[in-house]
Amino acid sequence: TGTDPDLAVGARNALGGDGRVIFLPASNGVVDLASGSHVRVVGLAGDGLGEVMATGDLDDDFDATTNPRGDRDDLAIGAVGAANGKAVLVAGPLSPTGGLNADGIYRGGVDAEVVAITGEAPDDFFGFSLDISDGGHLLVGAIFADNLPGSGLISVSSGDRLNAGKAYLWTPDVLTTVGLGAGADSANRFYVGRRSGDHLGFAVAFVDVDGSGEDDLVLTARREDGTGLTVDEIDHGTAYISYDVP
Repeated sequence: TGTDPDLAVGARNALGGDGRVIFLPASNGVVDLASGSHVRVVGLAGDGLGEVMATGDLDDDFDATTNPRGDRDDLAIGAVGAANGKAVLVAGPLSPTGGLNADGIYRGGVDAEVVAITGEAPDDFFGFSLDISDGGHLLVGAIFADNLPGSGLISVSSGDRLNAGKAYLWTPDVLTTVGLGAGADSANRFYVGRRSGDHLGFAVAFVDVDGSGEDDLVLTARREDGTGLTVDEIDHGTAYISYDVP
């Protein structure tokens, strides 16, 4: 909302389950609790908005001179309560006097600053996890997504997999390329769990593991079995690293 970092607080059960994220301005480590200084992003009916969120630059508007906060003024917010799950993208900066009613409340489908990407199928839990890289990539997990004919993006070579989980990757500047009504199938790349029930996408993150200066991504599959498929390897879980994402 200004030049200093804000405190963002999500409440997925607020507003009768629609969910809400509140942004509280801070200065010199002190949070401003005056209601007139707050910004809110609210979910639609049953969205459950606000359980997870990430900040970054989703519209490639960073400029060291004219917009030095541009690398951290956009948001991705999970909304797994929606039928297919959603990742709600918010283009900052936002204003306490902005929004349709000039009250600092921003709503999807109403305010141009808020755009949603919808999961491929009901109960995929698209938006269960998400992250934004330093370079502006967007990564979203859907832990119950299938790899089956008719289930959206599929990897034919990997075979049928029920509830394997998926992770979806968008290249930088996603806010200006996906448009209204975008779905998970607009992703530039996607990843599928190795077996049914692996729940790939339980957690996702961007890091620089190899110190190359490029974005690396980490995907976890919380219920993946060990490679030997023995009894003592059931549901051990696995973390995958993909280096230097283009």
